[in-house]
Amino acid sequence: MTNARIMLSLAAIALVVAIGAASAAARPKPPVKVVVTEYEFGFRLSRQTVPAGRVTFVMRNVGALIHNFDLIGVKEGPFLVPGQSATMSTTLKRGEYIYVCSVKYHAAQGMQGTLYVQ
Repeated sequence: MTNARIMLSLAAIALVVAIGAASAAARPKPPVKVVVTEYEFGFRLSRQTVPAGRVTFVMRNVGALIHNFDLIGVKEGPFLVPGQSATMSTTLKRGEYIYVCSVKYHAAQGMQGTLYVQ
């Protein structure tokens, strides 16, 4: 094989690799899923830290009272009666996000926390 053919083959391989990398980078990442369990008077999150990007919260009220998951300044989840579930999705940038139950007095009784986005 001549030097010209070797160089052409290497260039073709590099092009294929570059195209593959570019198409992989162009594909959107699937949303990160966070399971949020609501109860008297707290939350349990399956993850306290998530990567920046699209996040889907799967909320379930296992308590005996109405609750919700309010990501302050970003998005407020629906009010759930006992046993009810819902989902909400949003895109988050790096930072810290406070979440609360916005039912009167619930946050003061412990239904609050911080979600970390890296």
